[in-house]
Amino acid sequence: TADFLIGDLAKKEPVSDGDCLIVPGDTLCGVETTTGTVYTEIIIKKETTMNSIVKSGEVMKLKDLISYEEGSIANLDVVSNGTMKFEGTGLTPHRAPGNAIIFALEGKATIGYEGKDYTLSAGENFRFDKNGLHSVTAQGKFKMALLLVLE
Repeated sequence: TADFLIGDLAKKEPVSDGDCLIVPGDTLCGVETTTGTVYTEIIIKKETTMNSIVKSGEVMKLKDLISYEEGSIANLDVVSNGTMKFEGTGLTPHRAPGNAIIFALEGKATIGYEGKDYTLSAGENFRFDKNGLHSVTAQGKFKMALLLVLE
């Protein structure tokens, strides 16, 4: 767990396991923790389109924004621009149009990558290269996010 200090007035936003916090560009940020914390920071420098379901300066669980859909793959674009996309989704076999990282948010899945299978569980991540053949097959209910960088 950690407290993120947001803005000039250092508004405290508590963040814990599985939480997501989106902060507007050019906003002063800091982190305080008594127990230590590990987090992923994604900095986007280009003009972006943010899904209105994602509120700036509010802690959320990305997995809670994505709904299960029986027999199909659910998709939610969180943020995107002309060169990158961050979405919650599942994937059928295809070649990656750019470098990408999968973030397992809930459950477990099998990642097929270049002819080899890997097990991915909630809290773990998997990276694949541009043009890498890959798929994601859920083992039961599974939620993930995908960061895709288009070049």
